[in-house]
Amino acid sequence: MVKHLFWFDLSVAIAGVFACLTLIFFSINRIFPEADFMKIWFQEEVPSVSQGLTQTGLQADRRTLAVPNEKIPSALRLAFIQNEVKSRGSEERAWSRAYEGGELHHMDAVQTMGGSHALLVVNGENYLNIQENSFVMLKQEDVSKNQGWTAELSYGSLRVQMGESGLKNADIEVATPTALASVDSSSGSRQPADFQVRVGLDKTSSVAVYKGVVRVKAQGASVMVKENQMTLVGIADVPAVPRSLHAPVLLRSPEGGGVFFYRDLPVKVSFTWSPSLQGMSYHAQIARDETFRDLVSDAVVSVPAFSYMDFKQGTYWWRISALDKDGTEGPWSVARKIEIVRSVAPSVLRLHAPKGDLVVTEERISIEGVSDPRSKVYVNGRAVVMDATGYFKKEVLLGLGDNEIVVEAVDLEGNATLQKRVVMRKPEEKMTPLPKEKERPGTRGQRGSPRLKGILKSK
Repeated sequence: MVKHLFWFDLSVAIAGVFACLTLIFFSINRIFPEADFMKIWFQEEVPSVSQGLTQTGLQADRRTLAVPNEKIPSALRLAFIQNEVKSRGSEERAWSRAYEGGELHHMDAVQTMGGSHALLVVNGENYLNIQENSFVMLKQEDVSKNQGWTAELSYGSLRVQMGESGLKNADIEVATPTALASVDSSSGSRQPADFQVRVGLDKTSSVAVYKGVVRVKAQGASVMVKENQMTLVGIADVPAVPRSLHAPVLLRSPEGGGVFFYRDLPVKVSFTWSPSLQGMSYHAQIARDETFRDLVSDAVVSVPAFSYMDFKQGTYWWRISALDKDGTEGPWSVARKIEIVRSVAPSVLRLHAPKGDLVVTEERISIEGVSDPRSKVYVNGRAVVMDATGYFKKEVLLGLGDNEIVVEAVDLEGNATLQKRVVMRKPEEKMTPLPKEKERPGTRGQRGSPRLKGILKSK
């Protein structure tokens, strides 16, 4: 009897829990019908930017997006992926790993994680660089004609670079929860443009323009943001009056064309630049290509210096930009190139003098030779100055007896080559004069001894 009561009570408790959960979900959907809570909860979908545009009065300015009956070849492709990037098709619920070369269609989405980015290309001339920790949904104006794209940025940062062709099917605009940004075409033709759109944690949108002119719309108002200007758009706000971006950062070291050598251990390179205003941070990038598509380091630092040492042999470019307190990024500095070279040969060191071990009597001897001009040369631990060809000469003071002379060449990676010479210094031999013959008594004043005279006479 007790056992039956236990199972009855358990069944009633479980039924009560399910009833409570159902009531909670039903109540939330009644209170927040626009959130579609049940759908988001079970399908893990990200709310659409279109919803925010409707609430901010921008939906009327948006293009009428056609829904395709079937997919046709797309002009939008994933050109480059770094680290973890995910994509999701319009008819898919689950995310999958994105791959380079894949096509993107109407209503497809791309998501980047920390330390990753994705480069999308439209018709081979326009680029969308989705930066780390960002979510973008792609929509197309006319799918049948493969024309016009809208990138809906829910959060994160997106940089758009548009070429000169002005083709309709290459147009790109960016929508955020609070604003709509598009390249100005009031002159009748679209000009090249380079701009960045960022959505902060508070959903405030910032638009910074580095090239061309961009129109930013919000709440029925619009502003024209010109080159080297930016604007901010808060929730339910009109675009702020554009203001100037900070000037490009001035790089200090290393100089362009600098060469760094390593052998077994990675080489550490330190980068420095002139500081900007107090309280600013800096965006530092190192890439394997001049266009900075293939990044090896993409970091934000708070001081005007940083170091990187995970280099492989090859050519690299580096650049810096300044970030405002609100995260708005200024224009990039001029990019500089550096070379990382792996040295497999030992340091060059050839001694011209002395050729080998020798014996001398002089107090000093000259050490002459040639090394790599980029190396450092030491003679008995003292640094030696070389000329532009690597030639060096150093005088060494010798003591009596054996003198060991050590010549060392150290390359940029710290690898050393040694050569030794032993020079024996002997004391100088002095000539001792012969003793004078003693004169016999009574011979003073005579021109020679009687014996010598007798010898001369006999001859």
